[in-house]
Amino acid sequence: MNKAYTSIIIVNYNTRELTYNCIRSVQDHFTPLSYEIIVVDNNSSDGSVAYLQQQFPEITVIANATNLGFGTANNIGVGKATGEFILLLNSDTIIIGNVLEKFVTFYNLHRHLKPGVIGSLLLSEDHTVAHSFGNFPYPISHGLQQTKVADQKEEMVRNYFAIVGIVVGAGMFMEKAVFDFFGGFDTNIFLYEEELELQYRMRKSGYTSMILNEKSIVHLEGRSSESFFKRRCSFLSLRYVYKKHLPVFLYLFWRVKMVLYSVIFFKNPRTSWQEKFAYLWLALTGR
Repeated sequence: MNKAYTSIIIVNYNTRELTYNCIRSVQDHFTPLSYEIIVVDNNSSDGSVAYLQQQFPEITVIANATNLGFGTANNIGVGKATGEFILLLNSDTIIIGNVLEKFVTFYNLHRHLKPGVIGSLLLSEDHTVAHSFGNFPYPISHGLQQTKVADQKEEMVRNYFAIVGIVVGAGMFMEKAVFDFFGGFDTNIFLYEEELELQYRMRKSGYTSMILNEKSIVHLEGRSSESFFKRRCSFLSLRYVYKKHLPVFLYLFWRVKMVLYSVIFFKNPRTSWQEKFAYLWLALTGR
């Protein structure tokens, strides 16, 4: 294993141009000798594998025979990684500064805090700060969580970093040995919330998730999936996470909340009636 060397894992599924732009931005801002790039393709139909291999012969491209989902694909990429550290990047991210060097430096200076996952502030396309971190979404603590996030933002500005519950999965930096110790992402989760579940397990074992006051990653959120598909996958993943980690009464309370939310969703003028009924059925049956 290469010390102080980072393996950057990017999962691609029919996002050829987004992945190309992500890789190019990495190469433009990170020191070449400090990293390797591994792209894991989930059986794309847009010619991604051949295209990326042609454009970037120096990177590793792994072609899965089927779409195995985001978490499993990342696990495969990490399995091929040779670095001491890993940086899991979404294909819809653009690097605009050398945040990798800052991640490595911060990690080595703060090992006493037992780092699990380190992230930075994510920027939207217009370079305003986007959703970058949060806390485990317990069904009955929404107001308290908003207060906690506000406190964490103040702490981050004051101290350069803050300990948080969850770093958003678009850019997750960690030691490979830690990722391996926890067995990586739970492969029962196909898409969305996998970072939440992993960091929850890390936190229960005494590891910390931290956010740095750095603005070097643009997240073009939503470019790689359409809205109802995203909502459906997120619901199914949260259902699994809650059922796995929460007491039965909290899990059932959340299910009731989702049914009520789906009824309120009928007032949304931007969605079709077909989608409204589909989401209600999903909330009622979990299918």
